[in-house]
Amino acid sequence: MDCLTPGAVFLSRGFLTLLFPCTIIAGARFILDKEFGIFIPTWVIVTGTCLGIPIVMIVSVVWDEIHQRRRAAALGARLVPRVKGRWIGNIDVLFDQVDKTRNSFLGMGSGHLF
Repeated sequence: MDCLTPGAVFLSRGFLTLLFPCTIIAGARFILDKEFGIFIPTWVIVTGTCLGIPIVMIVSVVWDEIHQRRRAAALGARLVPRVKGRWIGNIDVLFDQVDKTRNSFLGMGSGHLF
């Protein structure tokens, strides 16, 4: 019997994905300092890590999209249509749907999303 919920498994995978680049950066700093005498200031490491995490996430999403497109093409399939929003993460679509749920019938006006 599983003792972890699906949410805990999802969050732990995401945490490990974000922890991996940080570990690589810290290990590289340690090796450069101890073996080669090259000291990298902490502010450079913090800035690099803060910039590196979004870059790793973007590369992961783009790589997954390429993989899905190639797999669909190999199977002769189509990809699921995506909602096109104006804001990052389609948060404007979420706000619009919440507003429509509060002020009208459920699912009304959702045809324009695709």
